[in-house]
Amino acid sequence: MAVLRSPELEYLEEGEEAVFSAASANPLNSNLEYHAFMASWKQVFFLPDTKNIAYFFSLNAMSSSPLAYQNRLGGFDSVRGFGLNRVIALDTARANLEYRSTLLKWKIPFFDIDRVILQSCAFLDAGYGWNVAQIDPVTGKNTQNESAILYSAGAGLRAIFVHFANAIARLDFARAIRPDEGFNISFGVGQFF
Repeated sequence: MAVLRSPELEYLEEGEEAVFSAASANPLNSNLEYHAFMASWKQVFFLPDTKNIAYFFSLNAMSSSPLAYQNRLGGFDSVRGFGLNRVIALDTARANLEYRSTLLKWKIPFFDIDRVILQSCAFLDAGYGWNVAQIDPVTGKNTQNESAILYSAGAGLRAIFVHFANAIARLDFARAIRPDEGFNISFGVGQFF
């Protein structure tokens, strides 16, 4: 199903979206050949007084492949609060929960920017990777037999530029809770997850 725009306010989302994909890469080169599968589900609810709540689940699995092609967790597009690509693994799962509330709306008359909506945001992110890429400290060789969990929470701001197809600039401040790796600030462009 597709994500629908709320009839009440043109910049708020509501609806659900399921995505499934499979890939087979490099079939003519057995050293680089791999197969992958991805499934995700996103649902966004419109709440009264210009608020949204949304959640996202994703599962990624693949056969043995070079590190450059493997699934990744961490950073502004998966588990905020952690460095980009904090976990590299053959198999990953992640979940995100986000609540947004509109703070203010204003019209910028110059540069044809038009209406801008500012929203506050609170979120929880979690990710789990198994068959995680690591280097064996004894042999110095790559291994893929560990697992890792990432969990974070944070807050942020969203600037929605209505005139530019509802383009969204995101600024997030997150605490990496498990493992405890402190705080991180990230900037991104795009809607929920």
